[in-house]
Order: sequence, then C-alpha cells, then structure tokens
Amino acid sequence: MRGVRFVWSALALCSCVTGAGTAAKPTALERQLLGAYEELDDSLAAAASVRAESEPTGQSFGRLEALAIDARATQRFNEDDLIELKDAGCIAETRAARVAVHDCALGSKAAVSRRLTRVVEEENRARRDIVTWAAYAFARRDGRPSPSAEELDALRQAYRRLQYESARPGHWIEDDAGALVRVK
Repeated sequence: MRGVRFVWSALALCSCVTGAGTAAKPTALERQLLGAYEELDDSLAAAASVRAESEPTGQSFGRLEALAIDARATQRFNEDDLIELKDAGCIAETRAARVAVHDCALGSKAAVSRRLTRVVEEENRARRDIVTWAAYAFARRDGRPSPSAEELDALRQAYRRLQYESARPGHWIEDDAGALVRVK
C-alpha cells in the first residue's frame, strides 16, 4: 500500500469537506487525514473493477481498509444530499465529529425525513469507518499494531476541525460549550 500523501488539495476531493475555505494552516494530523481521504479515493477507483473478488474476513487491516473504501463510496454517493440538507439547516456538525438531525422546514415531510435519517446514519457510519482505518494506517506506518485511544480522539478532533472550517454560512455546528450555532 502506498504511504499516506500529505496533500492539501485532497480537501477538494473530500465530499464531506467542501465549501468556504479558511486561511488557517492545516496541522500535520489534518494533512495526514486529508491524504488518507485521497488514498481512499484512489482505492475506490481501483476497486470498482475488482469488486467481485473475495472480501477480507475478520478485523484484519485489509478488512478495515475495505470498510473504509465502502465508506468513502457511501460519502461520495450521499455528497449532494448531505450538502443540500446542511444548506437547509437540517443537519448539524457535532463536537464528536458526527452529524446530527437538526429541526428544519424540510424535515417535516415524510420523504425528506427518511432521507435525512438515512444520510445521517450512513455519514456517521462512514466517518467512523474512515477514521478507524486512518488511525490504524498511521499506527502501522509507525510500526505499531494499533492506535491508542488518545490517537483516535486526536484524529476525530482533526476531522471535526476540518468540518468546522469548511462549513458554509448558515450551516449548524456545535461549539465547544455544546450549543448549536449557525455559521456566519
């Protein structure tokens, strides 16, 4: 497997990290996470032609990578819905680097409510699988079999910061005090 590339341009490839940019310089951990997304996008393109081959079993690193590739495909599939629902104020970014349903005018219709629930569940599962895979990939790169709980938390916090920095005006985010605020 190729090493994780540290490319800030991967930000544009990450469907969940779009919108307004910022002048803040990304941290090394954020660059690693963005590189991991780029690597998943490359793997996703390559996997399209070999999808019928056998799936890895157990919780091996290969299985984590397969889950992450599937998760990235899910994110790319849901990208337009996620952005539309965030723009409508129906989805908020939480301090835990997850998305949550937020009351909005669109959410009252049954079809929109089902779509909202599906997108939130799939996005959260995808984020969990990708962050887990990335943490294990970084640990393996450093010669360790698994990441520490602190490393997983640091990676989630880096992901959170990337989400907050890319939030568009009108999007809802949970601030450090736990209150939902609208991005201006």
